[in-house]
Amino acid sequence: MAQNNPAPTNANKDVAYAAAQASISQAEKAFEEAIERTTPWLVDVGNWIFAGLIAFDLVVMAPLIVTVSADQALTISIIMFALALPLNLAGLVMLRLIQDMAHVGFSEEWARAYQDAGLPLGEQLASPQAREAQRKRRATIVLRYAFVVLALSVALTLAGLTAALWHTAWWVGVVFLAMSAISLGIVIAAIATLGPRDTPEDRARQRRYWDEVVKQVQAQAQAQAAQAQAEAQAQAQAQAQTGVHDR
Repeated sequence: MAQNNPAPTNANKDVAYAAAQASISQAEKAFEEAIERTTPWLVDVGNWIFAGLIAFDLVVMAPLIVTVSADQALTISIIMFALALPLNLAGLVMLRLIQDMAHVGFSEEWARAYQDAGLPLGEQLASPQAREAQRKRRATIVLRYAFVVLALSVALTLAGLTAALWHTAWWVGVVFLAMSAISLGIVIAAIATLGPRDTPEDRARQRRYWDEVVKQVQAQAQAQAAQAQAEAQAQAQAQAQTGVHDR
């Protein structure tokens, strides 16, 4: 009896893993759909942030460059601001590309140019639906790159400002970093409270959803096991017939 226990345990682990994978896949689809719906707002906010960072870097870096007695802290500050400035410009250009892709319609222009030249259209330009899907996919990819550039630029800007404050007094830089971390925590907490609270009905709905996902995964696992068993039986019968003919 003890030898039969591992099989159900492994099956349960496989079902749990498959259910988790299905949930992750659905969460990724939901995230992509949310990004797609909020793309105009994200582009507007991103333009505002990148433009503000560019202005801030130029305003702060200008007096630091002409400082006569620049110590190590000021040198580090200038370097950080100088590194952040090209990133801000790159982020602004990427967000501008998203707006241009939506208003100008590069895919439609490419398709029209191919048709005017008498060239065959590829699958990505063959239909309006394919072109729209391609445009949305490009916008999502550019937004991800812009978010990475924004995170790196903000980190460099904070490092440069901290170094500039460190030049005044080391504890000023430490206090600035601490307040920045506290402010970030407050913003995250405020965003977290904006979401709807789970009610007993919501929890029951989520429980039913998970039960349905597990049932679907179990049904798929049973179907795959039955198919594998049928293939194994067919292979065994074929081998048995081959052996009979050989005799």
